[in-house]
Amino acid sequence: MPRCNECEVALASHLDAAVRSALAAEPNVSTETLTLLVTDMDAVVATAARWNLDHRLPPAHSEDTETQSELASSTAVDSSPWAGRGSR
Repeated sequence: MPRCNECEVALASHLDAAVRSALAAEPNVSTETLTLLVTDMDAVVATAARWNLDHRLPPAHSEDTETQSELASSTAVDSSPWAGRGSR
């Protein structure tokens, strides 16, 4: 369950770097808070926030997924050694 914005801000500005680092590693922390924590003076906090931001999944959209599947199947390339040689 996500925490309230005020709680997240309080934890992001906590004096103890271990608290900020734990917050940065949480999967449900807001993108805004992670963006702030990326600039933290403590390298562990900043690294945890950067990792969390970099590994976020984009929101799933059914139309995008269908379009990507269609594109992938229409652009499939046969990479076998016999590709393009025809049948003999």
